[in-house]
Amino acid sequence: MVLDFGVNFFKRFKSIIFIWLAYLVIIHLVPFIFHWATPSNILEYSFSKYLFAIWSYSWDSSNYLLISQNGYNYYELEFFAFFPGYPILLSFLQIFINPEYTSKINSLLLLPLLIQFKYLIQKMKFEEKEINLAIIGFLSLPSAFFLNANYTETIYILLTCWGLNCLLEEKFNLSILIAFFLSFFKVTSVVYIFLIAYFLIKKKFKFNINLKNVAYLLGVIAFSSSGIISYFLYLQFEFGNFLLFFQAQELWGRNLLLSNTENNIYNNTQTLYTRYLQILALIGGSIILFKSYKKINSGLFIFSFFHFFIPIATGTILSLNRLILFCYPVVLFTLANLSKDKVNFWIILFVMIILQAISIFLFLNLVFVG
Repeated sequence: MVLDFGVNFFKRFKSIIFIWLAYLVIIHLVPFIFHWATPSNILEYSFSKYLFAIWSYSWDSSNYLLISQNGYNYYELEFFAFFPGYPILLSFLQIFINPEYTSKINSLLLLPLLIQFKYLIQKMKFEEKEINLAIIGFLSLPSAFFLNANYTETIYILLTCWGLNCLLEEKFNLSILIAFFLSFFKVTSVVYIFLIAYFLIKKKFKFNINLKNVAYLLGVIAFSSSGIISYFLYLQFEFGNFLLFFQAQELWGRNLLLSNTENNIYNNTQTLYTRYLQILALIGGSIILFKSYKKINSGLFIFSFFHFFIPIATGTILSLNRLILFCYPVVLFTLANLSKDKVNFWIILFVMIILQAISIFLFLNLVFVG
């Protein structure tokens, strides 16, 4: 029975499995290509640890690991910017494996994520080849390597994409349960939570807003926001300030990209390359949203729109090249359409792959690239 399931699963998703395996091989080869320039402390690891540790300790990765091992009590204010869901998951994994290997949970979660991508693009009425090329294009984005690091991006995108597929199929109970778990990972889960309310009003209630439906909606929002509410209550009761999360975000230097600041930030680790990448994300994201308007499901557009403009509105353009990954519905839609123009698609793909390789090189050398 298990064998039959495995065979059927492979037959059904063989192209996705191949893309997944090929990407993992390539993404782990890049550090070896730049082996001569990796941090000296990383080079002291054995071969097996080298393969994993470099993805577990750069930038936010190390912060998640520290929180998973020691909680929030022994660190500076900036640690409160990280929601507890992912550290809890890492803490559980460390019961069975060494901390250096925990980032590989995202390498494994990448497969179901790509499968959910396939379901989502199918709902946009694209052919198999266009679906595969769109997924390859997404994995070629300059910031896509974060999906392999010890960041929350992979699990956040996996849960939201699964949830969006459920909403489009009107599986509301499952989408609400997904929102519950999602709320423990990022504050931006509120976008998905309110999207549930939008779908309920539009599809389930047929815009019939009465007292019973309002009460139901409020209950759904409260339950779906459990992670966010719990974290803020924890900050209030444990540290006497539920605003610590927002103060920590501000401390991380989420300043506007084009403002008149020092030449370098994060202790001189920001590069001109990163600044240009952020500008590219701002321009490219705006164009993609404009081109997708009224051509994609309204719920998917709303989801992408708010994930793009909320960071800008709150001054987090500094990481926009990474945060644009959360706009995956319109990005996948654009890439699937672009794949019909083979010449331009492969030219853009080649440029993005080069940019991602440079980004990985800088990221593993502890340079801020998103």
